[in-house]
Amino acid sequence: MRTRNRRIPLLAFIALTAWLTLVGCSRKTVFSRYLSIDASGWKQSDSLFFDIPPLATAGLYNAELALRANNAYPFTSLTLIVEQRSSLSLMARTDTLALQMVDESGNSLGNGIGLKSYNIPLEPLALQEGDSLHVCVHHFMRRTPLPGIADVGFSLTVGDSAQRRYAGR
Repeated sequence: MRTRNRRIPLLAFIALTAWLTLVGCSRKTVFSRYLSIDASGWKQSDSLFFDIPPLATAGLYNAELALRANNAYPFTSLTLIVEQRSSLSLMARTDTLALQMVDESGNSLGNGIGLKSYNIPLEPLALQEGDSLHVCVHHFMRRTPLPGIADVGFSLTVGDSAQRRYAGR
């Protein structure tokens, strides 16, 4: 009986800490969404679109592209084209990203066991209050359809550390 009573406060403390961590971290997330790729492969003509609704506040925002791939992906890297356009500030940016997915020894650089996750920080965005953002992503690989890519995601977070985070990529 005594052991059981001692566990209750410990479990309550762990649950409260986990809840506060999740609530505290999620407040800065403005947008986060993954889009699934068809199981038959990702065609180069199949662009993925992320539409971020108007922002409540002006400021510097961290943008990040995320990718999930399985073992069917046949290459060591992936080239992506990311287009970002804002509505009010009229910002337009197109980036070509070369994502190295495997090191020289053949080891995956992604996180995870079955599906490997890769996160790619993008250049920080200075956006105005009421600005909305339109993001378009497609691959720039010769093989199409491209097998092994399961999901592509985009997230936008409020960030005072956007400049430091981008400089470290």
